Amino acid sequence: TLNVISPLRVTNGLRAIIHDDRMRRIPIHDVSILSTALKLRRLLRDFIDCLIISTALYNADILLTEDIDIHQLSTTSKFKELKNSINPKLEVKSIKELV
Repeated sequence: TLNVISPLRVTNGLRAIIHDDRMRRIPIHDVSILSTALKLRRLLRDFIDCLIISTALYNADILLTEDIDIHQLSTTSKFKELKNSINPKLEVKSIKELV
């Protein structure tokens, strides 16, 4: 089977993010984020994932995800080159790696 997330799990996750005051909301219309997302789009089909990765590149030290495509992308030389030019400290991690 594919790694399919149930709609209920997605909804619960989004609610947790939306209602948590500790979460900082970052506008996706930021020029740097959008520009980098478009560059990432050449490497990854899912534009939402590209926005998430780009936002992390500009605002985070760790991108915590279970997305297999993002993990695979993070090991490529093209991604590493882009990452090193923006935020060399960014690490892409899974829950398993942190537990």
